[in-house]
Amino acid sequence: MTTATADHDTPPTERKKSALQRRAALLRMLLPHVPHLMLRSTSHLLSLSPQSSYWDLKTTVIIEFLRSYLQQPSTRPPQTVEKIQANTTQRVKVAPDTWCLDVDYSAPEGFNGELAVREAIVQLGGEEKAIWKTGVAPLSAEWVAARSVELHGPAPEQEAQQIYNDMMADVKQKETVVLYLHGGAYTMLDPSSHRSVVINICRTASCRAFVPRYRLAPQTPFPGAIIDALISYLYLLDPPANACHTAVKPEHIVFAGDSAGGGLSLALTQLLLQLRRTNTTISWNGKDILVPLPAGVALLSSWCEVARCFGTLGDFPEGSEDVCGIFDYLPSPQSAARAVHLPSPIWNPELMRERGQTQMYCPDALMTNPLASPLLAESWEGAPPVWMSIGDECLRDSNYYLAWRFREQGVKCRLERYIAMPHVFQGVVQHAEASKMAWERMGGFVGAMTRGETKEEGYWGAVSIHPRSLEEEGMEIEGLKVKGMELGDVKKMVERGVERYREIAESCRGETREVGEGVKAAVGMSKI
Repeated sequence: MTTATADHDTPPTERKKSALQRRAALLRMLLPHVPHLMLRSTSHLLSLSPQSSYWDLKTTVIIEFLRSYLQQPSTRPPQTVEKIQANTTQRVKVAPDTWCLDVDYSAPEGFNGELAVREAIVQLGGEEKAIWKTGVAPLSAEWVAARSVELHGPAPEQEAQQIYNDMMADVKQKETVVLYLHGGAYTMLDPSSHRSVVINICRTASCRAFVPRYRLAPQTPFPGAIIDALISYLYLLDPPANACHTAVKPEHIVFAGDSAGGGLSLALTQLLLQLRRTNTTISWNGKDILVPLPAGVALLSSWCEVARCFGTLGDFPEGSEDVCGIFDYLPSPQSAARAVHLPSPIWNPELMRERGQTQMYCPDALMTNPLASPLLAESWEGAPPVWMSIGDECLRDSNYYLAWRFREQGVKCRLERYIAMPHVFQGVVQHAEASKMAWERMGGFVGAMTRGETKEEGYWGAVSIHPRSLEEEGMEIEGLKVKGMELGDVKKMVERGVERYREIAESCRGETREVGEGVKAAVGMSKI
């Protein structure tokens, strides 16, 4: 079953009222942070801040707002996880320059994907008793593409298939599909909230994107999102008869995602590698399939190690979780451990104890499993080419180490580090020249991989890019092996971090932070 996304059903007076309410809510959110923003803006204009050589004023205002919103103890009344999710998953109006079609789909009868995922977790060192049974559920997603001509006025009433056909007629690279998995710490946000991000890759790669609405934690903890991602990939490869699209070849698909979506893209890739190592097939539409690998994987600030231990939490005080805080807006993992939510049926102390779970996404006992923290995978042999874009952010060192692991095992990888830029800068400050460059580079990678083009050997490696001059300088691959650590050392560091995170969480009452609302506001500011 498919349905078209449309906004023309809402009366004009209601749309105007809703827009005014959103602006008023944004203003109320901004006002408490005005003194901080004025101080930081003045410091920037006088070239007194360490960021002033790298950021423009608009970037400074957006990032400093996010930093102020997320880092300061909240004076707002506590909210439940359900309330925060409701706020961050509200459907966003489709922009005039965007094609968007909602589709519903589900796994066919006989699908054995959940069992295969559970077996893979155990094979990769996980405790079977710690794996939560998430089941399989109906899913939805958005097909997204860029319009060559903006739509003025309401969208015409059309059947879903006709909308899809019109979209495809407007897409230049008709075979290429980006399977985009959105970020949001696995607990919030939505394809709709990421549409303004995804449209960039649709433009630069001249393709369409398929953006699943995977189930969120804590209602559906690990490995639910991986199961949903697997179903979504198989839906692209071998759709049912009533789907709008025809089968897409794996060599025409690139996995992509930001933050947690980047981690999920890596987890899906590692799952496919494990299925192939063990010759495990998936039952799909009456066939047993050895699921093929995609053409490539493209990552924006990937959250590839869920414990975030490249800092003092993991006995590594010179790590990026600490030293890059000056350029980032993410709260520290220690701060996240102290944050609490109003107890509710889906997240409360009793449930946390029952699951052995301190963080919403994953039980503590499985935090080091490669399908939860892909950084800790023993093998990436046979993986498709990988493109990575990061800033000088809290997650920088985990991405450095991941890039080194790829290169060590013969996986083609290109890492682009943008000096002094924050987490997912490509989506948060889309106006910045660095962001535009990152999207162009990502589009070039997607196009090359799905057209079977061969990149010169010099393309693969690591480069450092100045965000204002866009000057590029090569980085030594060995320098990506953070502190010279071996994989076993990193795993021990993560284990220490998980234990300390739990100790902090259990000893603090904490402060509630409405992270998703702050991110939504910042993205809204970036469009001004």
